[in-house]
Amino acid sequence: MNLITRKTILAVDCIKCKERQHLYVGTEDLANWERGELIQNAMPYLTAGEREILISGVCETCFDKMFGEDPIGDAETEYDIEFEGNEE
Repeated sequence: MNLITRKTILAVDCIKCKERQHLYVGTEDLANWERGELIQNAMPYLTAGEREILISGVCETCFDKMFGEDPIGDAETEYDIEFEGNEE
């Protein structure tokens, strides 16, 4: 079976540094994300930084400057957070 995947080129400017990034995504993948599919499921081939600029408008470099880089480099970092509020 020969499948042809249509691609869309997205030009996205970082809202902080104004640097433009060009991302190549599947046209149907983009449509699926716009319909509510999680971006990591719709476009798993994008890096975390590429997904972030689509979600928040902030490039990876600016994101790291604002929030710091993950020292371990994984998304599984656990944080010791206690929540206060009403408990049932």
